Amino acid sequence: MAGAGTSIADDFYDRLADLKAFDATKSGVQGLVTRRASEVPRIFQRISEHQHASGRIEMDHQAAVPVIDLAGSQREEAVAEIRRACQEWGFFQLVGHGVPPGAMENALVGVRAFHEGDPEVKAALYSRDGGRAAKYSSNFDLYASRVANWRDTLTCRMLPDPPKPEELPQSCSLNDSAKHTKCWNIGRTRKHVGPCKLGDSVMHIPVMDMKHLLLCSELVKHSVNASHSISYPHTDLPWRLSGFQTDPAMQEEPKEIIDDGEELCTTSAKGVQPNEDEKLSEDELLMADSVLKCQCGVFLSLVIDNRMNAFDFINLTTEKEALFEYSKHIGNLGHTLFELLSEALGLNPAHLEEMECNQGQILFCHYYPPCPEPEVAIGTSAHSDSGFLTVLLQDHIGGLQVLHNDKWVEVPPIPGALVINIADLLQLISNDRFKSVEHRVVAKREGPRISIACFFSTHFHPCSTRLYGPIKELISEENPPLYKEIMVIDYVAYYYSRGLDGKSTISHFRLS
Repeated sequence: MAGAGTSIADDFYDRLADLKAFDATKSGVQGLVTRRASEVPRIFQRISEHQHASGRIEMDHQAAVPVIDLAGSQREEAVAEIRRACQEWGFFQLVGHGVPPGAMENALVGVRAFHEGDPEVKAALYSRDGGRAAKYSSNFDLYASRVANWRDTLTCRMLPDPPKPEELPQSCSLNDSAKHTKCWNIGRTRKHVGPCKLGDSVMHIPVMDMKHLLLCSELVKHSVNASHSISYPHTDLPWRLSGFQTDPAMQEEPKEIIDDGEELCTTSAKGVQPNEDEKLSEDELLMADSVLKCQCGVFLSLVIDNRMNAFDFINLTTEKEALFEYSKHIGNLGHTLFELLSEALGLNPAHLEEMECNQGQILFCHYYPPCPEPEVAIGTSAHSDSGFLTVLLQDHIGGLQVLHNDKWVEVPPIPGALVINIADLLQLISNDRFKSVEHRVVAKREGPRISIACFFSTHFHPCSTRLYGPIKELISEENPPLYKEIMVIDYVAYYYSRGLDGKSTISHFRLS
């Protein structure tokens, strides 16, 4: 049916055919960008009243999402701040949370490496099966939503039953020999990895330009400056600059020899001199030095290509390893948060964990490519989350907004911070004491934007057979139950059938 602002020709537009064609590529939005699309395809374009990214709702540039410092607060103070944020905002940013910056950066780099990796590897993982432990897709609600979102997603269920090795692409695997090998043998040819001692552990190497490398370096530096007690376990590993030779003054520096006799030095670029046939400018040497200094356990080798205007990166950890490490830390943080949330509700600290609210843990690793027409597209449609609690790691690009007092409020990236938001099932069991809120991500010309949302939810996993309803300790004659009892799997199934559609799912389960 043609809506307001549409033409007669729109009556004959076969949207389903376009959706199926896009889905069949198995290359997601990144595939469109790779093919240099200059316009946003019609399935991604907002229609009628949703036409513009700003929507009808105004922005509030004065309000600010609460920032809570766990390390700098007494427990009672932290509980009070969390209670206030969950009641008034449903969102807050968390610093002093104890998750190592290196683990956070590794996870972001690993996610980017996957999304910008071999298209055939991604296509093999492409699926719409909600029960798979690991899968790649674009728009879980592609056929249910009114508008497709400008993002792709790698989904990994970390608890229960994490992905098996065969469920992950080869680039996400780390064989036994790699675990004990400290170096990569990098070839000198541009975009070429030479014979590698790690065998099948070679992963795709994204190529970054100088401008992006500067941004990454500055981001890491800000992260380092945000903490005075950062420990990176991998900073003692060797670095190698292809086409460079070491200066004699560096002989006292520790070195390691690999089988073919090549030297790897563990030093900064200050003592590194170019070969006679490859003179570097002072700016290029400074650039190399800045990268070496922001080690952060992320990069093992830095390869400068023959043109000296691009850098190839190899991540120290594979996507799988980085995500498992990050997930472990987020699980520990989740334990702390559920205790504090329980106390904020006036309950025993263990109450929410005893209800198995943290039984499931799923990572949604989102990739938002640069958008050629951000004014007509949306990164993520307005929605509330389906689980109990969400812990979000976002990079420096920005674009996340939360609905507060009927206005959109920016959630600016804070170096080292995690974004915490109440999800639908916690609103349901708290009987509206805490509120899940709508949020969205606007499309941007800048990018890509990388984010990792950890949902504490079992989702489609059959392990959860508990019925969830308002907590008995929170209801009374004055505060009667507001929601029906529901199993997680049934709630999520209805949520998926609706797609990202504001807060329509939780409203569906509200008692009349």
